[in-house]
Amino acid sequence: MGAGKSTLGKMAARQWNWTFIDLDDIIESREGKTIPEIFSDQGEDAFRHAETEALKAVDQMIQGPTIIAAGGGTPCFGTNMEIMNQKGITVYLKPDPETLIERLWYQKDYRPMIKDVPEEEFPNFIKSLLAKREESYQKAEYTLEDEQISVSHLANIAWN
Repeated sequence: MGAGKSTLGKMAARQWNWTFIDLDDIIESREGKTIPEIFSDQGEDAFRHAETEALKAVDQMIQGPTIIAAGGGTPCFGTNMEIMNQKGITVYLKPDPETLIERLWYQKDYRPMIKDVPEEEFPNFIKSLLAKREESYQKAEYTLEDEQISVSHLANIAWN
């Protein structure tokens, strides 16, 4: 969440003339609701189920080279990370936690998992969430940290 998956993915896809798919867009289209509405109306468990189903369905949409931006929690549920590793190259974007905390603070109203976290608890909440998800994230084939999070570093992975 907030690592830059969609931004970097769109930039790379545009530069390389590849297709870009944001898994959240697929979920919203399939469910007929926004991500915040799904969280609010049905809860996180229902969202995670819809997310897994969208991840499985996206494979049928791919025609040619494609970059898929999955949500920050996608690899942490069920067999999602295994599905992603089987279907393509996986990259963990790992910005500095302080950068992520600052970035997410300004986006929190649009992100259901963090919108109600009080300011004084926010840094610890984000660090705790990252720590819980780290084991799943480490299953990605590649990791790009801080200054490596760029189209050129992503190209080194995609073209090798």
